[in-house]
Amino acid sequence: MDATPAVKDDFAHTLTEKRAKYPPEQQKAHSEMSQKWALVHFAWVRNKADERQRILAAWQPVVNPSPQRSPQQLAAIDAMARAYAFTTRDAATVSDQELLQAAKDVDLIALQYWRDGGPQNLVKAAQWEDLARLMRAGKAEYLNRAQVNTQQS
Repeated sequence: MDATPAVKDDFAHTLTEKRAKYPPEQQKAHSEMSQKWALVHFAWVRNKADERQRILAAWQPVVNPSPQRSPQQLAAIDAMARAYAFTTRDAATVSDQELLQAAKDVDLIALQYWRDGGPQNLVKAAQWEDLARLMRAGKAEYLNRAQVNTQQS
């Protein structure tokens, strides 16, 4: 969408007109939006590309809500954001406990790909399952794979 002045004015007019009809919690959320925007902007300017991806993933459901998504799909989306953030960390800094927790997230992602079905999703499900097995194998195996991947890159 091209946010021209006319589009912005129309949006502001519509929001002002309808705001009084919103439930109290939605009115409160609107009143806090400028603070949230300032925090997101600050985090965006301050952070690196990988953290920006995490910010985008966290705000995606707010910006583009999808009422047709099941609770399982929403859980898989959250798990995907956490797994992405985890895999961008230096492998040497993760603990066995963090690996096990990340493996649970990866399991949720794989399960959702299995549910979605189709050839591409089944391949992705198998890849995520392989990653979960690697994470459960422990830090030494996880580090070894990270080193091999770094060398191949």
